Amino acid sequence: MLTIRRDQLAVLEAQVRDGLAGRVAAFLRAERPDAVDGLDEETLLERATIGLSRGWARGMRADVPLVCFAAMFVSFGPGFDRHSTVARVLADGAITPDDLVDGLLDRLPRLVWDELEILGAAAEWNDP
Repeated sequence: MLTIRRDQLAVLEAQVRDGLAGRVAAFLRAERPDAVDGLDEETLLERATIGLSRGWARGMRADVPLVCFAAMFVSFGPGFDRHSTVARVLADGAITPDDLVDGLLDRLPRLVWDELEILGAAAEWNDP
C-alpha cells in the first residue's frame, strides 16, 4: 500500500498551485493584457494564487473553473467576489462549485461586467 506523508502532499499541492497560477498568468497576458499591464510576473503569480485559493475555498476542484475564477479575481480586483450581484450567484446553493463560473457567465448582465471592469481598474491591492 502506498502511503503519502503530509510533507509529500504539501509539496504536491504546491506544485499543482504553482502550475495553475502559471496558467492563470499566461491566460491573462494573452487574453486580458490590459488587466495585468504593469504587473511583474511575481506579483501576477501571487494574485493568481490568491484567486485560486478563493476558488478552492468555494469548493471548486476542476482546473478550468479554477483558472477562470482566478483570472476574474485578478482582472476585477480582490473584492470582485464580494460584489452584491456576483456574491448572490456564488451563494446560490443550486449551483455546484465547479459550475459557479458558468453561473456567473450565464446570470450576470453586461451592466455588471462593465461595473466590474471599472471597479477592477480602481481596485486597491495590498501587495507585499
